[in-house]
Amino acid sequence: FTLTRADRDRLRAEAPAASRAVESLLANPSRLLILILVVNMLANVTYFVISAVAAAQSESAATNAVLGVAAVLTVTLFGEVLAKLAARAVRVEFCKRLAPSIALLGAVATPLIVFIERAIVQPAQRLAGGNADAPPVNTV
Repeated sequence: FTLTRADRDRLRAEAPAASRAVESLLANPSRLLILILVVNMLANVTYFVISAVAAAQSESAATNAVLGVAAVLTVTLFGEVLAKLAARAVRVEFCKRLAPSIALLGAVATPLIVFIERAIVQPAQRLAGGNADAPPVNTV
């Protein structure tokens, strides 16, 4: 999310709904990051489960090995590297197309995202010393 002020202005002029979605998402960067990480993890796990089922259907060890290596390379290349390069290269177009869907997904997943933020992320930040202004944790 390397949107410049000019990118955000252009987005506001060309796609007001997408601009509102982007502004809403960027209003809470911590929750946006959690959402992206959770969705990315679910997509990767789903892909690996499908790959494992395909490999289980094969009776050849060589085929299983090729499917395993192909699965890792595919996720790494397409899911991690190329997706991020494309999103960075065509930032405004990416936001026009995906920001409303991501905002909707974020709204639906809000209870899960808030739980992860409060139960995992914030305590981990306090333990790591990353949030000195956080209130102390009350213990019983």
